[in-house]
Amino acid sequence: MLTLIQAAARLEPHLGRVNPINWLADTRRAKSYYRDLGVKPPVPVIHDRRLHYTEEEIERVIAELKAVKSGR
Repeated sequence: MLTLIQAAARLEPHLGRVNPINWLADTRRAKSYYRDLGVKPPVPVIHDRRLHYTEEEIERVIAELKAVKSGR
């Protein structure tokens, strides 16, 4: 499992100008510009009262971000 910081580090090159930590931590998905990415965010796993992400979820998001970018 990846911590929030580790997941953000993997996603940063693929998110462009979006701050990966803010995007991952916005669990309510309140910000419309996060929805505009066109990618379903990874589902967090709460462990020790902290957000963690599985490597499979992060890889899925990276693949979706690449697909969205290539489709534009």
